[in-house]
Amino acid sequence: MKSRVTLSLDETTVEFLNREAKSQTGGNVSAYVDRLVRHTALAEAAAALGTWYARNPDYAELDELERNSE
Repeated sequence: MKSRVTLSLDETTVEFLNREAKSQTGGNVSAYVDRLVRHTALAEAAAALGTWYARNPDYAELDELERNSE
């Protein structure tokens, strides 16, 4: 499901979005912004997961031990 939003952006930002959208999506600014936000969200989620695994290095081994003990 898609939702409509209204943004207030300065002209320089709008020009940038139009240029990028033209080169990447054939001019569809909505599709370009959606792709950009999704990419950013995915990158942040991957970084957070990497941080979590770094703080919990024994997680995989402990999980396997727990599953094998059942």
